[in-house]
Amino acid sequence: MRKYRNKLNIFLKKNTRIISPLFFGSGFLLDSLTLTRIDQFYDNMVLLTHLFIVMFTIVVMNYGDCKDIKNKFLLKFYFWSFFILQFSFGALLSGYIIFYTRSASFWTSWPFLILFYLSFIGNERFRKYNEKIEVQMSILFLAVFSFSVFWVPIILKEVGDIYFLISGILSLAFISSFIFIIFKILPNLKKFKVKIFRNILIIYFIFNGLYFLNLIPPIPLSMKSMEVVHDTGRNSEGKYFVVREKKGFTELTRFWRNDFYKKEGKKVYFYNAIFAPTGLETQIRHVWSRYDEMEGEWKRVGVMKHKIIGGRGGGYRWYSYITNPEEGEWRIDVLNNSDLVIGRYDFVMKSGGGDLELEMEVLGE
Repeated sequence: MRKYRNKLNIFLKKNTRIISPLFFGSGFLLDSLTLTRIDQFYDNMVLLTHLFIVMFTIVVMNYGDCKDIKNKFLLKFYFWSFFILQFSFGALLSGYIIFYTRSASFWTSWPFLILFYLSFIGNERFRKYNEKIEVQMSILFLAVFSFSVFWVPIILKEVGDIYFLISGILSLAFISSFIFIIFKILPNLKKFKVKIFRNILIIYFIFNGLYFLNLIPPIPLSMKSMEVVHDTGRNSEGKYFVVREKKGFTELTRFWRNDFYKKEGKKVYFYNAIFAPTGLETQIRHVWSRYDEMEGEWKRVGVMKHKIIGGRGGGYRWYSYITNPEEGEWRIDVLNNSDLVIGRYDFVMKSGGGDLELEMEVLGE
């Protein structure tokens, strides 16, 4: 069996700069083209399929390293197992990045997102560690935990701390059962038991720490759109509309500075559309805050609550408002019921909007 591994190692050394990024990138490209909604049956089946491919590949890889494989199919599978593992790990991690990034506010979730991106990039260099069972199990547990974090709320149609804890417990139970099966098939791997469970527990506690520090994106919720406008609501036909300053050349400045010119004595509205899986109902809050330059801190000015219902592809629409706000730096945080930030909108409130030219847009269904 070692001769096949030696052939593979020689082949990889000669072609790794081409083959490794190719398999890695193909997994990412496949997800980018096929994954659309986190609550879709197809999307979940794609991720589950990759999870089981990874599990099967880990078993075959380690079995082939310890014993002779007589089955021709498994022998060929063993020879290509590195590429299969590379592809499926890459597809899983890239799929999670797609969904978690859609659900993240970078300014509050950046530590988690950076760790996830590092895991994604690190997988591209996984060739150096593909024979280490403790590394394989660690990445597998990361993939299982990341999947269960959004799968459990979708199935139970609820979000909150208790459902995150349920996700963690189910992930630990799942990976422990798989490790038990591996040890039954290959008892010689038990010598890595301490390293395997040590790594898994480290990942588990890091995940929990990031969650309870409000640094994990509030998946499966995600922000589809948000904007501060002069008016919003439903028209006589029941369709949503927004009234905003007519766009012009100054629109380009919003990349680095977002100014809003209020009309004296009028309300300022914040409109958003939040995606939630079909059947999921949860409470969302808009927290309006103004920066106090004298004290050097953000102070809450108002909090508005609303229950949203999932299912609409473009997101559940809702708005809140504040009347005749002061000038200065403002921030609106959109929070779920666990205080995780779904979205954040920063802008500078200014006077002088009396002569503004406004335009109305009637939004689609």
